[in-house]
Amino acid sequence: MGFEIDKKNKKLVKVVDRVSKNKTLQTYWVCSNINAIDRMGIHDHGKTHVYITANHALEMMKLLKQNKIYPSLVENFSLNKNIKKYKLDYNDAEVVVLLASCLHDIGISMHRSGHSLSSTYIAIPILDELLKGIYPEEEKTIIKSEVLHCIVTHDSNAEPLTVEASVVRIADALDLTKGRAKIPFSVGTTDTHVISAMAIKDLNIRTSSEKPIVIDITMGNSAGIFQIEKLLKSKIKGSKLENDVKIEATIDPSREDKNIPRNITFE
Repeated sequence: MGFEIDKKNKKLVKVVDRVSKNKTLQTYWVCSNINAIDRMGIHDHGKTHVYITANHALEMMKLLKQNKIYPSLVENFSLNKNIKKYKLDYNDAEVVVLLASCLHDIGISMHRSGHSLSSTYIAIPILDELLKGIYPEEEKTIIKSEVLHCIVTHDSNAEPLTVEASVVRIADALDLTKGRAKIPFSVGTTDTHVISAMAIKDLNIRTSSEKPIVIDITMGNSAGIFQIEKLLKSKIKGSKLENDVKIEATIDPSREDKNIPRNITFE
């Protein structure tokens, strides 16, 4: 698995290359997973989760562009008549969502509690490294600010004020299929989140004449509704894309996982 990017976006290509070579960031992903999986027994918050989040975020960005919904970076900094016009466009908004996807959970290396905020602290020097020489100082500062906003609003009560932050927030929640629960389930964890994630088999993102973004979800049984209600819908609600996203869920009993226990003990 890797980043699925448009190679025509040269800045994004350069940023992805730097991400792949940045040992500090790569190690923070490992540290976050040690805390998440080994110490807390919850799902992946490392490299795999980063790839899934980033790719879903970029996919949604393309659908929004297709439906003529401007990134906030463009609307607020390039088209705003009340301030100096900065040379920032859709390609730069893709840089924002990819970097936010890469950095949003690294605070879990400290602790999951309050990680939205702690991730921003850790991200600042890494962002300086990843963006050095790609942007002039003013544009680099704007990109950093927008990335940090995405990070701090991805998993907290803070309201996402931009399209990009809303995209990252929703994309984070789209890592909800069976694979998300694979490791906890393999070591015997059978809480509500794990059983619900095991029920979700496929996820597809598309557009329609009704909504710019439609999320199709296939479940093996109704347990997957918990993931949709508690995780996905809560991330969509209150975002700038609340009225632009539709969820369509289907239950396919033939795809129910036979390995899920029928009797669960609650202690």
